[in-house]
Amino acid sequence: MSTDDIPPASEDIQSDPHPMEDLLSQAYSYQEPKRGEIRTGTVVWIGPNEIVVDIGVKREAIVNSRDLERLRAEGIESIEIGTEVPVYIVKPEDQDGNIIVSIYLARRELAWQKAQAYQQAGTIYRSKVSAYNKGGLVVPFEGLPGFVPASQVVGFPRDVSEQDKETWLAEQIGRDIVVRVIEVDRKRKRLVMSEQAAQRAWQEQQRKEFIESLEVGQVLHGVVRSLTNFGAFVDLGGVDGLVHLSELSWQPVKHPSQVVHVGDEVDVRVIHLDKEHGKIGLSLRQMQPDPWSIVEASYVVGQRVRGTITNLADFGAFVRLEIGVEALAHLSELSDTEIRHPSEAVTPGKTYLFEIIRIDPERRRIGLSLRRIPAHEREPVAG
Repeated sequence: MSTDDIPPASEDIQSDPHPMEDLLSQAYSYQEPKRGEIRTGTVVWIGPNEIVVDIGVKREAIVNSRDLERLRAEGIESIEIGTEVPVYIVKPEDQDGNIIVSIYLARRELAWQKAQAYQQAGTIYRSKVSAYNKGGLVVPFEGLPGFVPASQVVGFPRDVSEQDKETWLAEQIGRDIVVRVIEVDRKRKRLVMSEQAAQRAWQEQQRKEFIESLEVGQVLHGVVRSLTNFGAFVDLGGVDGLVHLSELSWQPVKHPSQVVHVGDEVDVRVIHLDKEHGKIGLSLRQMQPDPWSIVEASYVVGQRVRGTITNLADFGAFVRLEIGVEALAHLSELSDTEIRHPSEAVTPGKTYLFEIIRIDPERRRIGLSLRRIPAHEREPVAG
């Protein structure tokens, strides 16, 4: 035979393992179930009095009738063939060689472990009030009966009779509640939780999630919560945003009360986000048409217009025109004679007739003149 007749070596050609080698491998990988251990298995058979679960060993794992009764008592009836379930090893081997397991105990054990983890991490847990007693509220935690002492319930009335307190507690049944685990004592089967401890953390968590969901340019609906000298705070649903004084209106505003009042419902646009520090900048004026966008369509040089004096400066008078834009009448355009200050010619709050002498929409500037108006028409006019 020549070397050409010898088939080339291939990585795909592998020798089959020896049967004994396979058995030894399985023996080393097999771990005998131990009492108290929790394993995950798959339901392979359901009978009237027992369930058979495959937990990956040669023998069957049996969930007995007593365990099924406990599960039914807690309303757990969603177990079907193929369902993956945690099981607690009650007896590694009974007289028939079967493994006795409990789904109920496994769920309880995992719930206690979760409660301890929640306590250590300070994690918030959401649930519903299921019952009450004179001392507080019963709140389920993963199937465990957690207890919230009355002193740890938000809004619990203290300066009322015992009967009124009990009535108030009874009214809490069925309501949603967020709690923090503050004590776990498995030996005494004691799981204590606090709504008060959870409330601030829950609000902060909701605030962060809300702010993370926002985008600049987004329009939101809110309610004016308070006014300050520098702007208005708007409640966006548990989270406040600020409309700065400069963003309340296209017109000059000295105080937010000129535009909004506490309790007003408003639509605002998000213009600034500081997610790291939890700050939201809002604009009310951007929800209104920009009056400068219609200046060229509304005014022309040489046109006479009425304007109200809003402010005086050494160099002239600021004038608000009818469409809401602010123009400037320079000191030199207020009088035929030389004056040192605008107050010698005009009075803040009064309305006068002006002539437009300059329009620059791009720079948002309009120049006005009072001296080009005939002298007999320069007196204040009705607004």
